[in-house]
Amino acid sequence: MKKEELIKGKWYKVLNYSSVYYKFNDWLKGENYIKMTEYYDYGKPFPNQRASNNQFWETARLATLDELKSFLPKDHPDLLLTRTYELW
Repeated sequence: MKKEELIKGKWYKVLNYSSVYYKFNDWLKGENYIKMTEYYDYGKPFPNQRASNNQFWETARLATLDELKSFLPKDHPDLLLTRTYELW
């Protein structure tokens, strides 16, 4: 996946590492790194990190809800599901 295809606010799993997840924040055009709002390495949190290793975006895929449940605290906002209704 290219850096340009990453979606801000979404969680990704780095496939080249067995238990590395991050919540994408941003990348700057011309820079060779991405910014992460949250980063978990084997369940240990590291907020506001950067990654210049291109494996973080080239081998990334969207993380599943079950994967997020395995390391995020139960009260984490990304685990809270809310129903959305559209009124006509």
